[in-house]
Amino acid sequence: MLPAPPRLDDPEYGLPLHVHLAALIRLRDEGEHARGGLLERFVVRELDQWARAWPAEHERVDAATARQAVAAVALTAPTPAELPGLLPAAVPGLRDAATGGPALDGHVQDVAAWLRRVLPGGERLALPGPDLVTEQLLSGTEGLELLVLAVHDLEGRTVGHLVRMLDVLRVCAGGARVRSALRTLVTARAGSLVEEAVTHPGTRLGDLVDSVLGLFPAEPEVMVALPVRTGPARPGLRALDVTLSELAVRRHRTRGDRGALADALSMLSGRLAAAGRVGEAVAAAAEAVEIHAAAPPYEEAAGRAEALFDLGACLLLGGEAGGALKPAQEAAARYRILAEDDPRYAEEAARAYHNVACALLGTGRLSEAVRAFQAAGGDGDFAAHLAALLSVPAAPHP
Repeated sequence: MLPAPPRLDDPEYGLPLHVHLAALIRLRDEGEHARGGLLERFVVRELDQWARAWPAEHERVDAATARQAVAAVALTAPTPAELPGLLPAAVPGLRDAATGGPALDGHVQDVAAWLRRVLPGGERLALPGPDLVTEQLLSGTEGLELLVLAVHDLEGRTVGHLVRMLDVLRVCAGGARVRSALRTLVTARAGSLVEEAVTHPGTRLGDLVDSVLGLFPAEPEVMVALPVRTGPARPGLRALDVTLSELAVRRHRTRGDRGALADALSMLSGRLAAAGRVGEAVAAAAEAVEIHAAAPPYEEAAGRAEALFDLGACLLLGGEAGGALKPAQEAAARYRILAEDDPRYAEEAARAYHNVACALLGTGRLSEAVRAFQAAGGDGDFAAHLAALLSVPAAPHP
């Protein structure tokens, strides 16, 4: 006689997967008296089934360590050959085996052999089942934070392992323990995560770090831990650069540091423009200009010139040559004054005059655009040729 079906009006069975799992558990003679929620009961049952595949002549590890080992596989999808190096370094319950003798090393080999036996996979081992099952496995894993940090710090850990771990943690972050482990990873290893993303722009790592940071947009510890990249924008990192700059703006706004906020807004405007978000870039640059305008006239002269330059450049990108002209001219004038005292600003002055030339050209003031082009360090012969062409009156129409 079949057992009674699960109550479908129970919210726990609102997903088809839950209904299937409930039916499976009932058919396996596990009733409502079993401890834990539906998914946890299923995970525990599977782990118990897998434990029966342990070699009879070898001592088993405890249930917590076995679950940690399965979690390490779920986070990294290692090759069978990678297991002996992964397990003692990442699994808290096997940590002593990293420096132990032959007996402990043999214990690690037993765990590796057991995982190869119970988990499917060809080139790489993987945890079977949907993301909800993986989330439940991780949510019930003791020492998950230590395990995640250990995987990140593992000698020989590849970018692929890190991409896999971040992806799994991101998808499973609905569980409190998983989210806490992910938050710990971000706050404790923020600098290395960003640096590794920068050095591997052709991977998914930059986008994943960006997505993970988006889960903690207003947490002070996360904002403080994050570095700010000041280098040029690079393909594959533009979204991450925008997120880092946005978090820096939020941090300085919270602290009330107006000068640092203006600098962060200028950086953000450039990142947004590189990502194609020109309207937002104009807004960020305009706010930076407003902050500098409210400061004493000679305070942060270079920052004020940069903010004006950014505003002019963003307006030009948005096709607003008329609006770009005034900030571009003011930026050029300020950089020229700075360059008189410090030659290092000569290049910025030239770039600013180039913006002026573009704005004048866009508004039809061609002769002035040629002079600005010359001031930007443009080719003198070419500028003279343009000036000569512009001096020739247009032929009258017949």
